[in-house]
Amino acid sequence: ATAMMPMNGRSGTVGPNVGITAAVPAGSSQLLLADTAGLVSGGFIALRDPSQPHYGTSTNQIAGVEGEVCRIASVDSPTQITIQGATEEAYAIGSNIRKLTLVEGIHVHDVAFEDISSAADPTLRARVCQAHQTLRMRWERVTMRGFSSDGIRGEFMVDFRFDDLTFEDFANGSGYGVQARKGSSGLVTGAVMRNGRHLFTTGDDP
Repeated sequence: ATAMMPMNGRSGTVGPNVGITAAVPAGSSQLLLADTAGLVSGGFIALRDPSQPHYGTSTNQIAGVEGEVCRIASVDSPTQITIQGATEEAYAIGSNIRKLTLVEGIHVHDVAFEDISSAADPTLRARVCQAHQTLRMRWERVTMRGFSSDGIRGEFMVDFRFDDLTFEDFANGSGYGVQARKGSSGLVTGAVMRNGRHLFTTGDDP
């Protein structure tokens, strides 16, 4: 079972795949799409090219593929958008975008979490926080102790910042401190892992 803590009834979402209809060179700011319905200026999208695995193969669930998160500057027509800045990578026809709806305003600070259940039942996979589709999430001066999975795990955590975090005695050697997956970007500073797995890791498919 997984216990969830609602964030004022808000939740982030990832929209369906929308095809890119013209090749996108690296450094591009305009994207031609099959449809721009639902996209708005200031919104976020995830670009993804499943034909370009970074490692492993495109059919391997662990393999990461080429992708990035961009913010929309303008919706120019029913089939074209302009993004803020420019793409870091090139994307072939057959790539896609997904609309991201992000939750903003999550700030966790000056608190400690301890898992007292996993020691009694090592089959449990307890983590402190699973936060997907967030914008500028902040954690400061937080201690997490005794968990059997990750301290913080999230997908599409955009512009996160985690300062002065302590992870202690994570069971089974399987728990990461922070696992930032699928298009996440941010900064971890002043963090310590004592008796656990990696303090910070990325992975999975953007």
